[in-house]
Amino acid sequence: MDSVWIATFAFGVLTARALISGLADWKKANPEGELAALPRISMVLADLEESIEAGILPEAARWEALAELPRPWGPLAHGSAMELRRSGSAVLPTLKRIRGLADEHRESARLARAQSAQARAQAWVCAILIPLIGLTLYTLLPGLAENTGLWFACVAGALTYSSLGSVWLWKMADDARWAGLPHAKRDWPLIARCTYERLIAKVRSGTPPDLAWKELATELYADSPALVRLFHIAGAREKGALRGDVEGNPLIAIAESGRQIQRTLRASMIEGKPCIDRLEAAAAELSSRMRACAAKELSSLGVRALKPLFICVAPSLLGLIAAGIGLGLWRGI
Repeated sequence: MDSVWIATFAFGVLTARALISGLADWKKANPEGELAALPRISMVLADLEESIEAGILPEAARWEALAELPRPWGPLAHGSAMELRRSGSAVLPTLKRIRGLADEHRESARLARAQSAQARAQAWVCAILIPLIGLTLYTLLPGLAENTGLWFACVAGALTYSSLGSVWLWKMADDARWAGLPHAKRDWPLIARCTYERLIAKVRSGTPPDLAWKELATELYADSPALVRLFHIAGAREKGALRGDVEGNPLIAIAESGRQIQRTLRASMIEGKPCIDRLEAAAAELSSRMRACAAKELSSLGVRALKPLFICVAPSLLGLIAAGIGLGLWRGI
């Protein structure tokens, strides 16, 4: 009997290890590393702001430190600052806007993580509930001690099926934090917002808006061609290329943002007026839409989390209890 329980414990450890390894892979696939770097990004930008406001000219090394920040913050901050400095334009407003964007992004991520904490906790509880139930029934029902091997098989099967529900539940909570976007597209909202800030900085430095957007689109295409295509098909929404609720679909929100950029650039070419105010308003609107998309996903997470609980976890628990009672009665007969 001792050897069987040692094998059971080893199986539980291997299952938990596989679950933790899978969750670690999800975490690595998500832009969590970039989120962890946000405090340092904000601190570097705040240090430059304070120096400039105090009348101290930052050394060249401090400007170059901006380029060492994680993407997309490094290219955004360093490229914008260098372009503004070369043109003799004000650098401080752009630094403040970029730091404000970093702080806003960090706060949004913190709130999303807190709102999805309950679902993630349920996933961990579901992963450890089956072994606890199995040990409890084994202790309480004397008939199981005489069918240890069969009971081990029942516990192993229930644990495997329940673990599927745990992984499913964890993935749902993880996806809700990023407004339902798949792994490959979770950095698109941030890149889109950084593109706005870079465009605003280029226009501030004196580059014509249409040329600034053409340069940015070329640079962005090298890193994220799919995002550039999404920006440029925004005008085809009326023809059916994109359908859905703008407030609930993050991809449509990003595409509508690209349409707003094109509309703003056309108006600037027609009127011959600066378009910085319009671009700033469009950037704020994109942030608001993305927050609405994430809020919609997180608000429905509690209801959607019932699906893996009823499909995977509940049958595992009820089946294990029924198997324990059945084995105990069968042995008693």
